[in-house]
Amino acid sequence: MVHLNRRLAKNAGLYDLWVFDVDGVLIDTSRSFPLAIARAVQHYGQLYGYSWPLPSLSDVLQFKRYPGFNNDWDLAEGLLFYHLAQESGIKRGLAAFLEESGAYAAGKAGIEKYLRERWPGRDVWVLERMNAELIRELAMEHYAGEELFQRYYNRPPMFKIKDGTACLEKPLVSPALLEQLPGVKGIYTGRIGPELEVALELVGFQGWDPDCLFYDRGNGPRKPDPEPLLRMAEKKQPAGLVYFGDSYDDLLTLEHFRRRSKVPAEFVQIFADPDVRPFDENESWASTTSEALNEILRLCGARHPEKPHRKTPEGRLSAEGKTRQQDCLR
Repeated sequence: MVHLNRRLAKNAGLYDLWVFDVDGVLIDTSRSFPLAIARAVQHYGQLYGYSWPLPSLSDVLQFKRYPGFNNDWDLAEGLLFYHLAQESGIKRGLAAFLEESGAYAAGKAGIEKYLRERWPGRDVWVLERMNAELIRELAMEHYAGEELFQRYYNRPPMFKIKDGTACLEKPLVSPALLEQLPGVKGIYTGRIGPELEVALELVGFQGWDPDCLFYDRGNGPRKPDPEPLLRMAEKKQPAGLVYFGDSYDDLLTLEHFRRRSKVPAEFVQIFADPDVRPFDENESWASTTSEALNEILRLCGARHPEKPHRKTPEGRLSAEGKTRQQDCLR
């Protein structure tokens, strides 16, 4: 399923800065991160003596429809909050739980405030059993597995989980079609540097602009902060920007950018669940399949083939550019 809104369809040749989220956009993570989170929550329950069934992947993906859960480890905390709330006697369906807590604030902060104000007493019970560091550790280990964990996080794993779900990931986009997009290609992701390095190896495209690679360095902006998009626009002075993302925070990032920049900007939502409606019917979207994603890249990049591409010969970064790209990931 592919849809280009009227603005992007009519003015595709205007845009020359293309920014991509990684998970669920460049790479199919429909099983890796959701399955790691589900396994982590079940594992956590076992450590505390609860016999929880494995959460469904659709339950995990529901969190992506709400602000504050772009980061998968934050999402793991949110799902654990929900299961502990159920154990405390708060019998709400997940959709109602997310709707009601989201009315208080975005993400984990909204859940904590919701529990405190709506369920006094039970909030204490939940918080006493909530160990944020442990659930994040479990999620990271179930994702990376023992072999990749050391590379990603530069320390040995605590639980030594042999097989991680990262091995289930596969690229979604054609490097050739990325190259055909006219102009600059950048990334704004919540991955840390080593995770992004592995992801870029998997995608196989070498033409990312080193000035436009933004990832989690521990103390920088996080979505929905549009600062990385604003910096890219300031450096590259594009005629227009298109941002591809899969979470509600991605949409908010683009909306915040629009409020602070005069650069024309469009959002393309990528979603794995065919039952999910677009966050905003006025934006563009595609399903998380290679066919749909590559089709929307064709629609964006092939409309004005006469427009010169900003690239070195053969569409590759120069040696200096490759070095800068590698340096920025360290």
